[in-house]
Amino acid sequence: MTQRPFVHRDLIIAGAVFVVLSLGAQSGTVDSTDKLPELPGAMLLVGGPPRSLFLTTEKNTWTLQDNKESLSWIGASISADGRTVASARLIPGTPFIRGKMSVVVSTYSMIDHKWTDRNNLEILTGTIAISRDGENLACVVRERPDMPAGLRILRLKTGEMRVGPKLKEHSAASLSWSPDSRRIVLSNSWHPVTGAETDFSIYILDVATGAISKLADGLAASWAPSGKWIAFVESAGGTRYNKYHLKLIRPDGTDSRVIMKFESDVIPRLKPVWSPDSQSLLFNVSRDPDEDTWDIYQVDTETLKNTKRFKNTRVKVYGWVAVD
Repeated sequence: MTQRPFVHRDLIIAGAVFVVLSLGAQSGTVDSTDKLPELPGAMLLVGGPPRSLFLTTEKNTWTLQDNKESLSWIGASISADGRTVASARLIPGTPFIRGKMSVVVSTYSMIDHKWTDRNNLEILTGTIAISRDGENLACVVRERPDMPAGLRILRLKTGEMRVGPKLKEHSAASLSWSPDSRRIVLSNSWHPVTGAETDFSIYILDVATGAISKLADGLAASWAPSGKWIAFVESAGGTRYNKYHLKLIRPDGTDSRVIMKFESDVIPRLKPVWSPDSQSLLFNVSRDPDEDTWDIYQVDTETLKNTKRFKNTRVKVYGWVAVD
């Protein structure tokens, strides 16, 4: 076991300068046999929350979560300036029953170096999506006796909560904010209006009005920082293996195009991760479900060239922030 140093230095992220200090009690050890993904000029949010979560650059690694006793079925996210991470933490003392474990939504501040639990947001699975400006958070809460399952939108500074469509907790909804924080693209197997169970479909929600419109059939939708594209996964049939397409589509539903073809033994629920300039994507593809290993591809959205950037890794990539 080795521990990478946590250095005191000024880190310039997405044009905002802040001091990254030692994580203190939150610091953990990183197994040197598990090479964590890193890219030049980038800070990556990687791991398998709520079990583990890290921030990596070419020179440093910050350990935000290191609980090897829990499972990994949460989609974390990070604000565009790298200041706030949205994830979830295991609720202490809760039992593990039939593959289900209760977790609470939590945000981590890279300024204060501490977690803040959002105790009114208990979830089971799915994406915890923070808006690019770091002001809003969206997730699908689990069903409890005093609260039905459904989309919740939290304004982090004020604690104001909005109730969105009623979505089933088992739908494992994928959520992604538009760059202006006015809309959310969501994909799940539960119709957000009628409540009918369907194949995976993608919808766009207008946060202010509550209006919902269907965009396409598919799952794992992710809105580009430029606002011009939404990336998603479409089933392409298959026999021995399930075949899928990674696609782009305009937010108005036009100009749909395939940018990568791949095969997977598991349903690819993890949304693609856009580069800050919207020129490429990092995409997690299951390699061995039994071993929970992954291949992570980088796809150029213009040339359509795809490169296996990270091979046979036990962590996934959830966020990409520019580092100057």
